[in-house]
Amino acid sequence: MARVTHHQTDYPSPRPRGRLTLALSLSSAILGVALFGCVPTAQMPPTPPNILLIVADTLRADALSCYGGPTSTPSICSLARDGVQFERAYSAGGWTLPASVTLFTGQHATVFARDDGQKRPANRFYLVPPSEVLLAEILKSLSYQTAAFVESGVAIKPRSLQGFERREVNRPDVLAERHTEWARERNLPLDDFRDLQVVPMLRFLGEEVTGPFFALQWFKDPHAIYAPPTPWMEGLRARFSNLPHSLDHYTRLAARDDPTRGWIDFEARVADMSTRELDAVRALYHAEVESLDARVGSILKALDEGGLRENTFVIFTSDHGEGFGEHGKFFHADRWLYEEFVRIPLLISGPGISRGQRIDAAVSHIDLVPTLRVLLGLSPASSDQGQSLHALLHGQSDQAKRVQYLVATARDDGFAALVDGRYKLILRPQSAELFDLVADPGETRDLAAEQPDVVERMRARADALHAEDRARRSRRLAAIDEGTVRQVGAETLRELQALGYLETGDLDGENPPPMEPEP
Repeated sequence: MARVTHHQTDYPSPRPRGRLTLALSLSSAILGVALFGCVPTAQMPPTPPNILLIVADTLRADALSCYGGPTSTPSICSLARDGVQFERAYSAGGWTLPASVTLFTGQHATVFARDDGQKRPANRFYLVPPSEVLLAEILKSLSYQTAAFVESGVAIKPRSLQGFERREVNRPDVLAERHTEWARERNLPLDDFRDLQVVPMLRFLGEEVTGPFFALQWFKDPHAIYAPPTPWMEGLRARFSNLPHSLDHYTRLAARDDPTRGWIDFEARVADMSTRELDAVRALYHAEVESLDARVGSILKALDEGGLRENTFVIFTSDHGEGFGEHGKFFHADRWLYEEFVRIPLLISGPGISRGQRIDAAVSHIDLVPTLRVLLGLSPASSDQGQSLHALLHGQSDQAKRVQYLVATARDDGFAALVDGRYKLILRPQSAELFDLVADPGETRDLAAEQPDVVERMRARADALHAEDRARRSRRLAAIDEGTVRQVGAETLRELQALGYLETGDLDGENPPPMEPEP
Protein backbone atom coordinates (compact mmCIF):
# COMPACT_ATOMS: atom_id res chain seq x y z
CA MET A 1 0.00 0.00 0.00
CA ALA A 2 1.35 3.44 -0.89
CA ARG A 3 2.48 5.65 1.94
CA VAL A 4 3.45 9.32 2.13
CA THR A 5 7.02 9.98 3.26
CA HIS A 6 7.56 13.28 5.05
CA HIS A 7 10.48 15.07 6.66
CA GLN A 8 10.99 18.47 8.22
CA THR A 9 11.13 21.35 5.75
CA ASP A 10 11.21 25.13 6.13
CA TYR A 11 8.53 26.99 4.21
CA PRO A 12 9.14 30.49 2.84
CA SER A 13 8.37 33.42 5.10
CA PRO A 14 4.88 34.93 4.90
CA ARG A 15 4.17 37.75 2.48
CA PRO A 16 2.39 40.95 3.59
CA ARG A 17 -1.30 40.20 4.13
CA GLY A 18 -3.77 42.71 5.51
CA ARG A 19 -4.65 42.15 9.14
CA LEU A 20 -1.59 40.02 9.88
CA THR A 21 0.80 42.92 9.22
CA LEU A 22 1.94 43.10 12.84
CA ALA A 23 3.11 39.51 12.68
CA LEU A 24 5.21 39.80 9.54
CA SER A 25 8.50 39.78 11.38
CA LEU A 26 7.74 36.34 12.79
CA SER A 27 8.91 33.17 11.15
CA SER A 28 6.32 30.88 9.61
CA ALA A 29 6.31 28.57 12.60
CA ILE A 30 5.98 31.36 15.17
CA LEU A 31 3.27 32.98 13.06
CA GLY A 32 1.32 29.75 13.15
CA VAL A 33 1.64 29.43 16.93
CA ALA A 34 0.73 33.03 17.61
CA LEU A 35 -2.21 33.42 15.30
CA PHE A 36 -3.44 30.10 14.01
CA GLY A 37 -2.92 27.46 16.67
CA CYS A 38 -1.91 25.34 13.68
CA VAL A 39 1.76 25.06 12.76
CA PRO A 40 3.98 23.10 10.42
CA THR A 41 4.80 19.84 12.15
CA ALA A 42 7.95 17.71 12.01
CA GLN A 43 6.44 15.84 9.08
CA MET A 44 6.30 18.51 6.42
CA PRO A 45 6.42 17.30 2.81
CA PRO A 46 9.80 18.02 1.15
CA THR A 47 7.97 19.87 -1.64
CA PRO A 48 4.81 21.68 -0.53
CA PRO A 49 1.87 19.98 -2.30
CA ASN A 50 -0.76 21.90 -4.22
CA ILE A 51 -4.51 21.79 -3.61
CA LEU A 52 -7.10 22.01 -6.36
CA LEU A 53 -10.68 22.03 -5.07
CA ILE A 54 -13.45 21.71 -7.67
CA VAL A 55 -17.04 22.27 -6.53
CA ALA A 56 -20.12 21.74 -8.70
CA ASP A 57 -23.33 23.47 -7.68
CA THR A 58 -26.38 21.22 -7.20
CA LEU A 59 -24.78 17.93 -8.23
CA ARG A 60 -26.29 14.72 -6.81
CA ALA A 61 -23.80 11.92 -6.29
CA ASP A 62 -25.97 9.43 -8.16
CA ALA A 63 -25.85 11.53 -11.32
CA LEU A 64 -22.21 10.55 -11.96
CA SER A 65 -21.34 7.34 -13.78
CA CYS A 66 -18.92 6.21 -11.05
CA TYR A 67 -21.79 6.46 -8.54
CA GLY A 68 -24.08 4.40 -10.77
CA GLY A 69 -25.64 7.36 -12.55
CA PRO A 70 -26.96 7.54 -16.13
CA THR A 71 -24.43 10.11 -17.37
CA SER A 72 -21.08 9.75 -19.08
CA THR A 73 -18.61 11.52 -16.79
CA PRO A 74 -15.16 10.06 -17.57
CA SER A 75 -13.13 13.08 -16.48
CA ILE A 76 -14.70 13.49 -13.06
CA CYS A 77 -14.72 9.76 -12.46
CA SER A 78 -11.06 9.45 -13.44
CA LEU A 79 -10.41 10.91 -9.99
CA ALA A 80 -12.06 7.82 -8.50
CA ARG A 81 -9.78 5.59 -10.54
CA ASP A 82 -6.71 7.59 -9.54
CA GLY A 83 -7.73 8.12 -5.94
CA VAL A 84 -10.50 7.52 -3.41
CA GLN A 85 -14.27 7.65 -3.90
CA PHE A 86 -16.41 8.23 -0.83
CA GLU A 87 -19.73 6.47 -1.31
CA ARG A 88 -21.56 8.14 1.59
CA ALA A 89 -20.48 11.76 1.54
CA TYR A 90 -22.79 14.50 2.79
CA SER A 91 -23.16 18.19 2.28
CA ALA A 92 -23.36 20.40 5.33
CA GLY A 93 -26.92 21.25 4.29
CA GLY A 94 -29.38 21.30 1.41
CA TRP A 95 -28.26 24.58 -0.13
CA THR A 96 -25.17 26.61 -0.99
CA LEU A 97 -24.59 28.89 1.99
CA PRO A 98 -24.07 26.30 4.76
CA ALA A 99 -22.02 24.18 2.39
CA SER A 100 -19.70 27.07 1.59
CA VAL A 101 -19.24 27.91 5.26
CA THR A 102 -18.50 24.36 6.37
CA LEU A 103 -16.26 23.53 3.40
CA PHE A 104 -13.82 26.30 4.28
CA THR A 105 -14.10 26.53 8.08
CA GLY A 106 -14.23 22.87 9.11
CA GLN A 107 -17.09 23.77 11.45
CA HIS A 108 -20.87 23.39 11.44
CA ALA A 109 -22.49 26.24 9.56
CA THR A 110 -24.74 26.98 12.55
CA VAL A 111 -21.65 28.26 14.36
CA PHE A 112 -21.70 31.16 11.91
CA ALA A 113 -25.46 31.60 11.59
CA ARG A 114 -26.94 34.91 12.59
CA ASP A 115 -30.51 35.25 13.77
CA ASP A 116 -31.02 37.98 16.34
CA GLY A 117 -34.77 37.42 16.58
CA GLN A 118 -35.72 40.48 14.55
CA LYS A 119 -38.09 40.25 11.62
CA ARG A 120 -35.85 42.04 9.16
CA PRO A 121 -34.71 39.50 6.56
CA ALA A 122 -31.12 40.77 6.35
CA ASN A 123 -30.43 39.26 9.77
CA ARG A 124 -30.91 35.69 8.57
CA PHE A 125 -27.82 34.26 6.96
CA TYR A 126 -24.33 32.91 7.66
CA LEU A 127 -21.30 35.13 8.08
CA VAL A 128 -17.70 34.20 8.90
CA PRO A 129 -16.15 37.10 10.87
CA PRO A 130 -12.70 38.49 10.01
CA SER A 131 -11.43 37.18 13.34
CA GLU A 132 -11.79 33.60 12.05
CA VAL A 133 -8.51 32.55 10.41
CA LEU A 134 -9.12 29.94 7.74
CA LEU A 135 -6.94 27.35 6.02
CA ALA A 136 -6.50 29.49 2.91
CA GLU A 137 -5.16 32.30 5.09
CA ILE A 138 -2.66 29.98 6.74
CA LEU A 139 -1.44 28.76 3.38
CA LYS A 140 -1.25 32.29 2.02
CA SER A 141 0.98 33.21 4.97
CA LEU A 142 3.20 30.28 4.00
CA SER A 143 3.67 31.74 0.50
CA TYR A 144 1.04 29.62 -1.22
CA GLN A 145 -0.72 31.23 -4.17
CA THR A 146 -4.42 31.27 -3.33
CA ALA A 147 -6.95 31.79 -6.11
CA ALA A 148 -10.71 31.25 -6.27
CA PHE A 149 -12.70 31.27 -9.51
CA VAL A 150 -16.40 31.24 -8.67
CA GLU A 151 -19.36 31.23 -11.05
CA SER A 152 -21.94 32.08 -8.39
CA GLY A 153 -21.47 34.99 -6.02
CA VAL A 154 -23.56 33.21 -3.38
CA ALA A 155 -20.56 31.05 -2.48
CA ILE A 156 -18.58 34.18 -1.59
CA LYS A 157 -21.26 36.01 0.41
CA PRO A 158 -20.70 34.29 3.79
CA ARG A 159 -17.07 35.49 3.63
CA SER A 160 -15.85 31.93 3.91
CA LEU A 161 -13.29 32.49 1.14
CA GLN A 162 -11.07 34.63 3.34
CA GLY A 163 -7.45 33.96 2.48
CA PHE A 164 -7.98 33.52 -1.25
CA GLU A 165 -5.87 36.44 -2.38
CA ARG A 166 -7.43 36.33 -5.81
CA ARG A 167 -11.20 35.97 -5.89
CA GLU A 168 -13.06 36.27 -9.16
CA VAL A 169 -16.77 35.91 -9.80
CA ASN A 170 -16.73 34.82 -13.43
CA ARG A 171 -19.17 37.24 -15.04
CA PRO A 172 -19.59 36.65 -18.80
CA ASP A 173 -18.99 40.30 -19.77
CA VAL A 174 -15.76 40.58 -17.80
CA LEU A 175 -14.58 37.18 -18.99
CA ALA A 176 -15.15 38.09 -22.63
CA GLU A 177 -13.06 41.23 -22.30
CA ARG A 178 -10.18 39.63 -20.41
CA HIS A 179 -9.88 36.12 -21.77
CA THR A 180 -11.40 35.71 -25.25
CA GLU A 181 -8.22 36.53 -27.17
CA TRP A 182 -6.11 34.23 -24.98
CA ALA A 183 -8.56 31.37 -25.48
CA ARG A 184 -8.72 31.84 -29.25
CA GLU A 185 -4.94 31.87 -29.55
CA ARG A 186 -4.97 28.39 -28.00
CA ASN A 187 -7.90 27.10 -30.03
CA LEU A 188 -10.00 26.54 -26.93
CA PRO A 189 -13.74 25.99 -27.49
CA LEU A 190 -15.82 29.14 -27.13
CA ASP A 191 -19.20 27.93 -28.39
CA ASP A 192 -20.90 28.59 -25.05
CA PHE A 193 -20.28 31.21 -22.34
CA ARG A 194 -19.49 28.37 -19.94
CA ASP A 195 -16.46 27.49 -22.03
CA LEU A 196 -15.13 30.94 -21.25
CA GLN A 197 -15.86 30.63 -17.53
CA VAL A 198 -13.22 27.95 -17.09
CA VAL A 199 -10.51 29.93 -18.90
CA PRO A 200 -9.29 31.91 -15.84
CA MET A 201 -8.42 28.65 -14.11
CA LEU A 202 -6.73 27.33 -17.25
CA ARG A 203 -4.64 30.51 -17.48
CA PHE A 204 -3.76 30.29 -13.81
CA LEU A 205 -2.55 26.70 -14.11
CA GLY A 206 -0.86 27.25 -17.46
CA GLU A 207 0.93 30.56 -16.94
CA GLU A 208 0.61 31.98 -13.46
CA VAL A 209 1.62 29.21 -11.04
CA THR A 210 5.03 30.03 -9.57
CA GLY A 211 5.00 27.82 -6.47
CA PRO A 212 2.61 25.85 -4.27
CA PHE A 213 -1.01 26.86 -4.71
CA PHE A 214 -4.49 26.43 -3.27
CA ALA A 215 -6.97 26.95 -6.10
CA LEU A 216 -10.76 26.75 -6.16
CA GLN A 217 -13.03 26.31 -9.16
CA TRP A 218 -16.72 26.61 -8.20
CA PHE A 219 -19.01 25.76 -11.11
CA LYS A 220 -22.62 26.94 -11.19
CA ASP A 221 -23.79 23.99 -13.28
CA PRO A 222 -25.85 21.86 -13.05
CA HIS A 223 -27.92 24.34 -10.99
CA ALA A 224 -31.30 25.19 -12.54
CA ILE A 225 -32.06 26.46 -15.05
CA TYR A 226 -31.15 23.27 -16.89
CA ALA A 227 -29.97 24.62 -20.23
CA PRO A 228 -27.06 22.48 -21.45
CA PRO A 229 -24.70 23.76 -24.16
CA THR A 230 -25.68 23.29 -27.78
CA PRO A 231 -24.02 19.90 -28.50
CA TRP A 232 -25.86 18.26 -25.61
CA MET A 233 -29.08 20.18 -26.28
CA GLU A 234 -29.14 19.07 -29.91
CA GLY A 235 -28.69 15.49 -28.83
CA LEU A 236 -31.84 15.72 -26.73
CA ARG A 237 -34.11 17.36 -29.31
CA ALA A 238 -34.70 14.21 -31.32
CA ARG A 239 -35.17 12.15 -28.17
CA PHE A 240 -37.87 14.50 -26.82
CA SER A 241 -39.57 15.68 -30.01
CA ASN A 242 -43.13 14.79 -28.94
CA LEU A 243 -43.56 16.90 -25.80
CA PRO A 244 -46.48 19.30 -25.24
CA HIS A 245 -43.97 22.18 -25.52
CA SER A 246 -40.67 22.61 -27.28
CA LEU A 247 -37.65 21.39 -25.35
CA ASP A 248 -36.52 25.01 -24.95
CA HIS A 249 -39.59 25.63 -22.81
CA TYR A 250 -38.35 23.16 -20.21
CA THR A 251 -34.94 24.81 -20.08
CA ARG A 252 -36.67 27.86 -18.60
CA LEU A 253 -38.20 26.08 -15.62
CA ALA A 254 -37.01 27.71 -12.37
CA ALA A 255 -35.89 30.87 -14.16
CA ARG A 256 -36.78 33.76 -11.89
CA ASP A 257 -36.57 36.29 -14.70
CA ASP A 258 -39.50 34.66 -16.50
CA PRO A 259 -42.52 34.54 -14.16
CA THR A 260 -44.73 32.78 -16.71
CA ARG A 261 -42.41 29.76 -16.72
CA GLY A 262 -40.47 30.27 -13.52
CA TRP A 263 -40.19 28.31 -10.32
CA ILE A 264 -43.70 28.92 -9.03
CA ASP A 265 -45.22 27.95 -12.37
CA PHE A 266 -43.31 24.66 -12.34
CA GLU A 267 -44.37 23.85 -8.79
CA ALA A 268 -47.97 24.69 -9.62
CA ARG A 269 -48.18 22.46 -12.67
CA VAL A 270 -45.77 19.64 -11.87
CA ALA A 271 -48.66 17.39 -10.80
CA ASP A 272 -50.11 17.71 -14.32
CA MET A 273 -46.84 17.05 -16.11
CA SER A 274 -46.57 13.72 -17.84
CA THR A 275 -43.90 11.17 -17.04
CA ARG A 276 -42.37 12.03 -20.40
CA GLU A 277 -42.09 15.70 -19.48
CA LEU A 278 -40.46 14.90 -16.15
CA ASP A 279 -38.05 12.58 -17.95
CA ALA A 280 -37.12 15.52 -20.18
CA VAL A 281 -36.42 17.73 -17.17
CA ARG A 282 -34.14 15.08 -15.67
CA ALA A 283 -32.45 14.55 -19.03
CA LEU A 284 -31.67 18.27 -19.28
CA TYR A 285 -30.10 18.12 -15.81
CA HIS A 286 -28.02 15.08 -16.74
CA ALA A 287 -26.90 16.78 -19.96
CA GLU A 288 -25.61 19.70 -17.91
CA VAL A 289 -23.71 17.22 -15.74
CA GLU A 290 -22.06 15.76 -18.85
CA SER A 291 -21.13 19.20 -20.15
CA LEU A 292 -19.66 19.99 -16.74
CA ASP A 293 -17.51 16.87 -17.03
CA ALA A 294 -15.96 18.24 -20.22
CA ARG A 295 -14.91 21.43 -18.43
CA VAL A 296 -13.50 19.49 -15.49
CA GLY A 297 -11.55 17.49 -18.05
CA SER A 298 -9.98 20.66 -19.43
CA ILE A 299 -8.76 21.59 -15.94
CA LEU A 300 -7.27 18.15 -15.34
CA LYS A 301 -5.59 18.33 -18.75
CA ALA A 302 -4.04 21.69 -17.81
CA LEU A 303 -2.71 20.12 -14.61
CA ASP A 304 -1.13 17.32 -16.61
CA GLU A 305 0.34 19.57 -19.28
CA GLY A 306 1.89 21.82 -16.63
CA GLY A 307 3.49 18.88 -14.84
CA LEU A 308 1.46 19.73 -11.73
CA ARG A 309 -0.72 16.65 -11.26
CA GLU A 310 1.83 14.47 -9.46
CA ASN A 311 2.15 16.94 -6.57
CA THR A 312 -1.47 18.15 -6.42
CA PHE A 313 -4.29 16.97 -4.22
CA VAL A 314 -7.40 17.18 -6.40
CA ILE A 315 -10.74 17.21 -4.57
CA PHE A 316 -14.04 17.09 -6.44
CA THR A 317 -17.35 17.57 -4.66
CA SER A 318 -20.62 19.51 -4.85
CA ASP A 319 -22.33 21.88 -2.45
CA HIS A 320 -25.62 19.91 -2.32
CA GLY A 321 -27.92 17.72 -4.37
CA GLU A 322 -31.19 18.21 -6.21
CA GLY A 323 -34.68 16.76 -5.95
CA PHE A 324 -36.76 15.34 -8.77
CA GLY A 325 -39.92 14.55 -6.85
CA GLU A 326 -38.62 11.66 -4.72
CA HIS A 327 -40.26 13.15 -1.65
CA GLY A 328 -42.64 15.43 -3.48
CA LYS A 329 -39.95 18.09 -3.82
CA PHE A 330 -38.16 19.45 -6.86
CA PHE A 331 -34.97 21.50 -6.98
CA HIS A 332 -33.52 22.18 -3.49
CA ALA A 333 -33.86 24.44 -0.46
CA ASP A 334 -32.63 24.86 3.08
CA ARG A 335 -35.13 22.70 4.98
CA TRP A 336 -34.92 19.67 2.71
CA LEU A 337 -32.52 17.07 4.11
CA TYR A 338 -33.48 13.83 2.37
CA GLU A 339 -30.67 11.96 0.62
CA GLU A 340 -31.31 13.45 -2.82
CA PHE A 341 -30.64 16.91 -1.40
CA VAL A 342 -27.60 16.22 0.79
CA ARG A 343 -25.81 13.16 -0.62
CA ILE A 344 -22.95 14.50 -2.71
CA PRO A 345 -19.90 13.14 -4.56
CA LEU A 346 -16.50 13.32 -2.90
CA LEU A 347 -13.46 12.19 -4.89
CA ILE A 348 -9.88 12.80 -3.73
CA SER A 349 -6.66 11.98 -5.54
CA GLY A 350 -3.09 13.07 -5.03
CA PRO A 351 0.42 12.16 -3.88
CA GLY A 352 0.46 9.04 -1.73
CA ILE A 353 -3.30 8.50 -1.83
CA SER A 354 -4.49 4.97 -2.50
CA ARG A 355 -5.82 4.38 -6.00
CA GLY A 356 -9.22 2.94 -6.83
CA GLN A 357 -10.55 2.75 -3.27
CA ARG A 358 -14.26 3.07 -2.52
CA ILE A 359 -14.97 4.05 1.09
CA ASP A 360 -18.37 3.37 2.66
CA ALA A 361 -17.89 5.39 5.87
CA ALA A 362 -20.23 8.36 6.31
CA VAL A 363 -18.17 11.53 5.81
CA SER A 364 -19.04 15.12 5.06
CA HIS A 365 -17.78 18.56 4.10
CA ILE A 366 -16.80 19.21 7.69
CA ASP A 367 -14.02 16.61 7.38
CA LEU A 368 -12.26 18.32 4.48
CA VAL A 369 -10.32 21.04 6.35
CA PRO A 370 -9.00 18.64 9.04
CA THR A 371 -7.97 16.26 6.24
CA LEU A 372 -6.09 18.94 4.34
CA ARG A 373 -4.26 20.01 7.48
CA VAL A 374 -2.86 16.50 7.86
CA LEU A 375 -2.08 16.08 4.17
CA LEU A 376 -0.16 19.37 4.20
CA GLY A 377 1.78 18.53 7.34
CA LEU A 378 -0.02 21.04 9.56
CA SER A 379 -1.05 20.41 13.14
CA PRO A 380 -4.75 19.97 13.98
CA ALA A 381 -6.70 23.08 15.00
CA SER A 382 -8.92 23.23 18.06
CA SER A 383 -11.63 24.89 15.97
CA ASP A 384 -12.07 21.85 13.70
CA GLN A 385 -15.29 19.93 14.31
CA GLY A 386 -14.71 17.34 11.60
CA GLN A 387 -12.38 14.34 11.54
CA SER A 388 -9.46 13.83 9.20
CA LEU A 389 -9.91 11.30 6.40
CA HIS A 390 -6.14 10.80 6.19
CA ALA A 391 -6.14 7.15 7.28
CA LEU A 392 -8.92 6.24 4.84
CA LEU A 393 -7.11 7.99 2.00
CA HIS A 394 -4.03 5.89 2.63
CA GLY A 395 -5.75 2.53 2.85
CA GLN A 396 -5.45 2.31 6.62
CA SER A 397 -8.11 1.30 9.10
CA ASP A 398 -10.10 4.16 10.56
CA GLN A 399 -11.22 3.87 14.17
CA ALA A 400 -13.11 7.17 14.20
CA LYS A 401 -16.77 7.15 15.22
CA ARG A 402 -18.21 9.15 12.35
CA VAL A 403 -21.51 10.87 13.09
CA GLN A 404 -22.56 13.52 10.58
CA TYR A 405 -24.68 16.45 11.71
CA LEU A 406 -26.36 18.40 8.91
CA VAL A 407 -27.97 21.79 9.39
CA ALA A 408 -30.94 23.09 7.50
CA THR A 409 -31.38 26.81 8.05
CA ALA A 410 -29.61 29.87 9.37
CA ARG A 411 -32.61 30.55 11.58
CA ASP A 412 -31.89 28.08 14.38
CA ASP A 413 -35.47 26.82 14.10
CA GLY A 414 -35.10 23.10 14.72
CA PHE A 415 -34.51 21.72 11.21
CA ALA A 416 -31.50 19.37 11.14
CA ALA A 417 -30.41 15.82 10.41
CA LEU A 418 -28.03 13.31 11.95
CA VAL A 419 -26.43 10.33 10.20
CA ASP A 420 -25.13 7.69 12.62
CA GLY A 421 -24.13 4.37 11.11
CA ARG A 422 -27.03 2.92 9.17
CA TYR A 423 -29.58 5.34 10.62
CA LYS A 424 -30.56 8.84 9.66
CA LEU A 425 -32.71 11.09 11.83
CA ILE A 426 -34.39 14.12 10.27
CA LEU A 427 -35.48 16.63 12.90
CA ARG A 428 -38.19 19.26 12.62
CA PRO A 429 -39.55 21.57 15.32
CA GLN A 430 -42.45 19.26 16.23
CA SER A 431 -41.56 15.93 14.65
CA ALA A 432 -38.81 13.54 13.58
CA GLU A 433 -38.32 10.91 10.88
CA LEU A 434 -36.00 7.92 11.24
CA PHE A 435 -34.69 5.92 8.28
CA ASP A 436 -32.53 2.84 7.92
CA LEU A 437 -30.32 3.82 4.99
CA VAL A 438 -29.03 0.29 4.49
CA ALA A 439 -32.45 -1.38 4.20
CA ASP A 440 -34.20 1.68 2.78
CA PRO A 441 -31.76 3.95 0.91
CA GLY A 442 -34.64 5.85 -0.70
CA GLU A 443 -36.03 6.89 2.73
CA THR A 444 -39.51 5.59 2.01
CA ARG A 445 -40.33 4.08 5.42
CA ASP A 446 -40.28 6.19 8.58
CA LEU A 447 -39.21 4.04 11.57
CA ALA A 448 -39.58 6.70 14.26
CA ALA A 449 -42.67 5.14 15.85
CA GLU A 450 -41.19 1.62 15.70
CA GLN A 451 -37.79 2.47 17.17
CA PRO A 452 -38.25 5.29 19.69
CA ASP A 453 -35.07 4.29 21.54
CA VAL A 454 -32.97 4.95 18.44
CA VAL A 455 -34.76 8.27 17.92
CA GLU A 456 -34.07 9.39 21.48
CA ARG A 457 -30.42 8.32 21.37
CA MET A 458 -29.81 10.17 18.12
CA ARG A 459 -31.84 13.19 19.22
CA ALA A 460 -29.71 13.47 22.36
CA ARG A 461 -26.58 13.42 20.21
CA ALA A 462 -28.00 16.06 17.88
CA ASP A 463 -28.98 18.24 20.86
CA ALA A 464 -25.44 18.00 22.25
CA LEU A 465 -23.92 19.03 18.93
CA HIS A 466 -26.40 21.87 18.60
CA ALA A 467 -25.55 23.09 22.11
CA GLU A 468 -21.85 23.06 21.22
CA ASP A 469 -22.59 25.08 18.08
CA ARG A 470 -24.61 27.63 20.02
CA ALA A 471 -21.78 28.08 22.49
CA ARG A 472 -19.29 28.61 19.68
CA ARG A 473 -21.64 30.98 17.91
CA SER A 474 -22.19 33.15 20.99
CA ARG A 475 -18.44 33.71 21.19
CA ARG A 476 -18.27 34.81 17.57
CA LEU A 477 -21.30 37.05 17.14
CA ALA A 478 -19.60 39.88 18.99
CA ALA A 479 -16.81 39.83 16.41
CA ILE A 480 -19.15 40.63 13.52
CA ASP A 481 -19.36 44.29 12.63
CA GLU A 482 -22.98 45.41 12.41
CA GLY A 483 -22.38 47.48 9.28
CA THR A 484 -20.93 44.42 7.60
CA VAL A 485 -23.96 42.40 8.66
CA ARG A 486 -26.36 44.83 7.03
CA GLN A 487 -24.34 45.17 3.83
CA VAL A 488 -23.59 41.49 3.32
CA GLY A 489 -27.10 40.53 4.36
CA ALA A 490 -28.74 42.65 1.68
CA GLU A 491 -26.30 41.46 -1.00
CA THR A 492 -26.82 37.83 -0.06
CA LEU A 493 -30.58 38.07 -0.15
CA ARG A 494 -30.50 39.59 -3.64
CA GLU A 495 -28.33 36.71 -4.82
CA LEU A 496 -30.71 34.20 -3.22
CA GLN A 497 -33.68 35.89 -4.87
CA ALA A 498 -31.99 35.64 -8.27
CA LEU A 499 -31.42 31.91 -7.73
CA GLY A 500 -35.01 31.26 -6.73
CA TYR A 501 -34.78 30.88 -2.94
CA LEU A 502 -36.78 34.06 -2.26
CA GLU A 503 -39.90 35.61 -3.71
CA THR A 504 -39.90 39.06 -5.27
CA GLY A 505 -40.63 41.61 -2.54
CA ASP A 506 -39.07 39.63 0.30
CA LEU A 507 -36.21 42.09 0.51
CA ASP A 508 -38.51 44.90 1.58
CA GLY A 509 -41.11 43.04 3.62
CA GLU A 510 -41.43 43.08 7.41
CA ASN A 511 -41.83 39.32 7.68
CA PRO A 512 -38.88 36.93 7.47
CA PRO A 513 -38.57 35.58 3.93
CA PRO A 514 -39.05 31.89 3.24
CA MET A 515 -35.63 30.42 2.50
CA GLU A 516 -37.18 27.75 0.32
CA PRO A 517 -39.75 27.89 -2.48
CA GLU A 518 -43.29 27.46 -1.28
CA PRO A 519 -44.56 23.88 -1.79
